[in-house]
Amino acid sequence: MTTPFLKQLFPSKKEKQRCGNARPTRVPDGFTFSFIKKQWDTIGGDIFLAIKEFEKTGKIDRGSNSSFIILVPKITDPNTLDDFRPVSLTGCLYKIISKVLAKRASIIVNGSTTKELSLEKGIQQGDPFSLFLFILPAEGLNIALEEATNHCIFKSISLPNNGPTVSHLQYADDAIFLGEWPIQNVKNLIRILCCYELASILKVSITKRKLFGLGINNLEIELLSRSIQCFIGNLPFVYLGMHVGATISRISQWIGLIAKFQAKLSKWKPSMLLFVSRLTLCKAVLGSLGTFLFSLDNAPIKVLNNLEKIRRCFFWGGSSEKSKLAWIGWEKVLLKQENGGLSICSLKAYNLALLVK
Repeated sequence: MTTPFLKQLFPSKKEKQRCGNARPTRVPDGFTFSFIKKQWDTIGGDIFLAIKEFEKTGKIDRGSNSSFIILVPKITDPNTLDDFRPVSLTGCLYKIISKVLAKRASIIVNGSTTKELSLEKGIQQGDPFSLFLFILPAEGLNIALEEATNHCIFKSISLPNNGPTVSHLQYADDAIFLGEWPIQNVKNLIRILCCYELASILKVSITKRKLFGLGINNLEIELLSRSIQCFIGNLPFVYLGMHVGATISRISQWIGLIAKFQAKLSKWKPSMLLFVSRLTLCKAVLGSLGTFLFSLDNAPIKVLNNLEKIRRCFFWGGSSEKSKLAWIGWEKVLLKQENGGLSICSLKAYNLALLVK
């Protein structure tokens, strides 16, 4: 009696296994999919009867319809309710009924129902394989821009001192297109993106699309932005954590990195960690947070000193509010082990090494 129901819920053995791989979570009814999967021979019939009862009456037992509401912080150091995202934890029976209804769902258009939706399951969020799948359509855009540049359909820019020609920069789902200003050149770029959308079924986000003009009249920029339906961007702007169009040697451009160090420390309690744990975190985490920015330009001395101070206070078990006694000078701690130190790389040396590379 339960076999047709199982086939409806779990089209394959793989799908059935996937429902039980989730990490156990506290839910109102006390049962998880992992438990139900293991004990299906015992409780499967009861679950089937509960579903049939819902099909007849259209009602769910009050206990099965209960939910837990938990607050998940949106930021690392939440202070108000706006900094939390509410998440509802429902029981397994409620989820099973929802799955059955979703398989029979249809959309009502102008008072008439459409055909039933065919729902399919793709790659789960966070699956490492999804990164490689994204490279395929991203590479398609790269090839399209290169071909357009080679055939003078899109005119890119050339870097000074006989530098290379650059038409675009891509990182994950972000892209910056660099080209000459003529209006026809911009319109050709829009046509290339439209063709890319049709070929890849990916959409260019209109709300994130911005137009920047260097040395161009503001009125001309505004007119062109209206014709291609995008916003006007202003310099400097942040791209991949870097302030583009700003003087990176200014201390103000490194405030984000300092804030990132402090945000990491807000999650840890130095007094609750062993000395070895604090040493490992200083090396592996605090020592690598600035890798991207350190590879772009020389960090101001004041910024490096501030970051070293944050690492030093954490290493000795202190915090920004209360410091602890340091048993040895920080310069000696940074030395290699063969020289009497703990091999914590100096941020200044790390910065210079990345620039040389």
